[in-house]
Amino acid sequence: MAARWGLNASVMVAGGGGDNAVSAIGVGAVSPGDAFISLGTSGVLFVVTDAYRPAPQSAVHAFCHVLPNLWHQMSVMLSAASCLQWFCRLTGTTEVALLAEIAELSEEDKANAPFFLPYLSGERTPHNDPDAPASSGA
Repeated sequence: MAARWGLNASVMVAGGGGDNAVSAIGVGAVSPGDAFISLGTSGVLFVVTDAYRPAPQSAVHAFCHVLPNLWHQMSVMLSAASCLQWFCRLTGTTEVALLAEIAELSEEDKANAPFFLPYLSGERTPHNDPDAPASSGA
C-alpha cells in the first residue's frame, strides 16, 4: 500500500479497528454468535456476525470485525458507568459506598426505587438522538 500511495517504503501501513472491535479479540469474541458487554463511560453490547446486518430503525450499528470475513453489530448507550460518577459527584458519596448501599437493598426497595434514563450525553441506541435528555421518576 505504501508504494501504491507513493509513500516511502519505511512507512508502515497497517489496518486497525475501533476500541470494541479490537477488544473482541482480547475477550475471545471471534465467531458468529459470540458476544460481550463493555461498560465504561459508555455501555456497549457487541455481537459477532457472519454478515453485514445493519438495523438503523433501532440504531443497532453494523461494522466489519477486525478479523476477515466477520462483522459485528453493537448497540451503544452513551452514558453507562459514567452515570455512577455523575451521581456520586451530585450526592457527595463514593462509587464503592453507593454500590455497597445498592447491594444491601431488599427486593421490595429495588422494585420501588426511582428509575433513571441516563441520557447525560444524548443517546445512540435505541433512539439515536444526540439531544435526548436524561430523566427520572418514581
